[in-house]
Amino acid sequence: QGIVMIGGAVKGSSSSTNVTKRAHWIFYLPNFILNILQPTLTNAFINAAFHPTTHANKRAMIENATNKSNKNSMKMCKAFYRQACWSTSGDAQKIT
Repeated sequence: QGIVMIGGAVKGSSSSTNVTKRAHWIFYLPNFILNILQPTLTNAFINAAFHPTTHANKRAMIENATNKSNKNSMKMCKAFYRQACWSTSGDAQKIT
């Protein structure tokens, strides 16, 4: 027995933007551009990661997550997303 962990980015799902074997095009940009874009990327991540009521009621939590996310090296984020192997919607359907 084992466990299969499937993240939130399943290829072939209606919310998937990455339907090819390549990473999203943004992670092929030079690092200095990713560093400039990091606050915008962080805001998009935070908005997707937390429920809207959390934004209203837990401002300190949101600020803490934002600060930690902005400390992530974009070089490491770029490497992660370019090497990640995403599950397909077929993989997700096999889980019971």
